[in-house]
Amino acid sequence: MALSLPNTAMSVNIDLGEANDIHPVNKKDVGYRLALASRRLAYGERNLIASGPVYQSMKTDGNRIILTFSGSAPVAKSGGGLKFFAIAGQDKKFVWGMPVIKGHTLEVSSPAIDNLLR
Repeated sequence: MALSLPNTAMSVNIDLGEANDIHPVNKKDVGYRLALASRRLAYGERNLIASGPVYQSMKTDGNRIILTFSGSAPVAKSGGGLKFFAIAGQDKKFVWGMPVIKGHTLEVSSPAIDNLLR
């Protein structure tokens, strides 16, 4: 709810930290991301990317879920690819899904699922 206040921004930094510590050691990149958000907010610089993709909507189609994002399009870190997306079928059992980025959408599917849990 704090982000609904005027002149507020958010920086997502989960990818900068350690799996078992919410306080990233990499303070430089955290500061850089916060500075980008501040520049866009305080100085109105619209020609820079100040945040990552922002969730907009979700729909299901058979064995795939389609997530749509506003702002910048989702990307995978070079060489790393996308990993660790789990989805569940009607039986409520989660399986690893295969994620694919298509423009501003992320599609996750699995041949082990006929129809997704809604």
